[in-house]
Amino acid sequence: MFLRGVALTALAAGGLMGCLSGSIDDPVDSLVGPNGPKPSTSPSASPSPSASPSPTASPSPTPSPMACTTNDPGRPTLHRLNRAEYDNTIRDLFAEDITPGTEFPPDDHGFGFDNNADVLATSPLLFEKYESAADLLVARALERPVIRVDQRFEAETVGSPTGASAGDFWNLYTNGAISTPVTVTAAGEYEITARAYGQQAGPAAPIMEIRVDNRVISTVNVTQVAASPGVFTVRAMLTAGGHTLSVEFTNDFYDAAAMADRNLFVDYLTIAGPDGVVAPDPAKRAAIMICDPTASSNEVCARQIFTAFGRKAWRRPLVAEELDRLVALAKVAWDERDPFDVGIGLGIQGIMLSPSFSFRVEIDPSITDTVPHAIDDHELATRLSYFLWSSMPDRTLADLADRGELSRPEITAQQVSRMLRDPKAKALTDNFAGQWLYTRKLADVAPDYMLFPGWSADLGASMRKETEAFFGTFLTSDVSALDMIDADFSFLDDRLARHYGLPLPGAGEPRRVSLPAGARRGLLTQGSVLTVTSHARRTSPVKRGKWVLEQILCSAPPAPPPGVEGIPEVVNPQASLRDRFEAHRSADRCKGCHSTMDPIGFSLEHFDAIGSWREKDGAFDIDDSAELPNGETWQGPEGLAQVIKNDPRLSACMTEKLFVYALGRGPTANDKACNIPQLDREFTADGHRLEALVTKLAQSPAFTQRKAEGN
Repeated sequence: MFLRGVALTALAAGGLMGCLSGSIDDPVDSLVGPNGPKPSTSPSASPSPSASPSPTASPSPTPSPMACTTNDPGRPTLHRLNRAEYDNTIRDLFAEDITPGTEFPPDDHGFGFDNNADVLATSPLLFEKYESAADLLVARALERPVIRVDQRFEAETVGSPTGASAGDFWNLYTNGAISTPVTVTAAGEYEITARAYGQQAGPAAPIMEIRVDNRVISTVNVTQVAASPGVFTVRAMLTAGGHTLSVEFTNDFYDAAAMADRNLFVDYLTIAGPDGVVAPDPAKRAAIMICDPTASSNEVCARQIFTAFGRKAWRRPLVAEELDRLVALAKVAWDERDPFDVGIGLGIQGIMLSPSFSFRVEIDPSITDTVPHAIDDHELATRLSYFLWSSMPDRTLADLADRGELSRPEITAQQVSRMLRDPKAKALTDNFAGQWLYTRKLADVAPDYMLFPGWSADLGASMRKETEAFFGTFLTSDVSALDMIDADFSFLDDRLARHYGLPLPGAGEPRRVSLPAGARRGLLTQGSVLTVTSHARRTSPVKRGKWVLEQILCSAPPAPPPGVEGIPEVVNPQASLRDRFEAHRSADRCKGCHSTMDPIGFSLEHFDAIGSWREKDGAFDIDDSAELPNGETWQGPEGLAQVIKNDPRLSACMTEKLFVYALGRGPTANDKACNIPQLDREFTADGHRLEALVTKLAQSPAFTQRKAEGN
């Protein structure tokens, strides 16, 4: 609480907030951001609601480069780390596997992604969660290594005000105790042992109490004699710090007439432990505590620690004034005679609660100059790392940024290639493809078990892994990304192969397999896509058609008019699902959209609501033929795949989706007229390779430049 209170006081008073200069947009101030009206927070919000909904209609003419009067990179809103970015940053900053972001409020979506800066608001609840996370992370990071205690105390050496030494034993000849202090560095369970025997006399054996801090842990009747002393072991939970171990003789007896004397002879006391305690990784502490204050001074060492840690946490070097503020926070603790670690923890907490950590800060040289300018290399490193890794820059990016080399196009290209092959690039699959292709939604689907008993969470996980591995292959291969639509391979484990009715690969995890010629090929026939675009009790030609239009062709149909109802969920035994849809879309106010969406969905009707192949819809044969109002026809998923693959909007949509995700904002008019078409031309010229698109995007003015908002 001391750490939290002082840190928050300093921050609220302006302390570390002073690291920011210029204008900072508050995402919750207005519904209008710097790029115009904010998008819908729906995950399926489309950037082009007015585009033609026909999958084969000619796209709008692509503007030529001459149509662009300015190369405007836009000005992104101050970008708060979303939950995935926060957790990944914690992973890389602290080498921790905990995920505090899961306790944060859910992130809103804009233009289909949860990294859209315009909708990433900050609430009091979120800041409370930031505080709790900082408390936990600082405590774990600075936790001292567990030093195991294994000590033996000889009773004749320890002695006691009661009794006397008797060779290797101490004779407690009247009621009294042998006590010794002990210090343990970690809380946990300890084993305490005493070796003793009794000089027997009277009707009872000597009674020995084993105590910790004068608390009785065990009471023992010592029936053993000198020829064979007993070893008595107990276990006790101890807190870290100093304690007192003791054995006490409590029932002295003496009969002078009978010359009977009851005494307790103690050989030694031992303590060992803790047991069952997971020792902190000393490397984690050492990574932060890079110096020893005893070799210099608290302040000198603290500056070294804050310089190194702050450089990583804030994704840029700290200036002298910021270091002064952090050291001042630490000195508050030292002035109260708290240990060095407490002051360091206070400074680290200040770093964690600063907007320079939780926001991706980019500074404009002037808030009134609207001429585009290049972002600096540290800001570029941050954009790159959060684009491809959803995390902070690594040492290589940081060093290149420090030397001012990262912004050189050839160096940027080299780093994109390296980063895409790093395991952390899975974040691009999880967070970009997971939202673009809806695989994230698999966790939320709940097919009716009575109708689909083959469904399970494990099957859903296999579907998700298939699509993720499938997309990941296109990231670093020379294969055209358009081939995702009809690829002759996929990634299956035995569970999913069995569900698809395909030969088992003999693997519990996804393995690349070649698909036989037939209907199940390409992205549109994968179980993940088919399941998330279905209802719990049946397929949905509308949802499947709408998904293709929105996510694959960026040509979302307009919203339905008010008062329009969907088809009844109760199955009509006298009509197939297709017949019921045909009746629904015959209405004048429905046919405009459904005449395009429904044929796409009808093409996929051989796949049920969890992606299994079927020949019938109940008692009715499946009709997977499709016809558009313009008379164009195709048959089944194979025909649909060819229609989509030949549509120029497929390439343009991939470009636009990746552009929106990479920049963390919706496309502006200039983006649609200039930046995105130019990238799509380069994407096409490079054979539609995703790595080429990512590289060109990372080198583009929209990614490497920004402009001030102006007055």
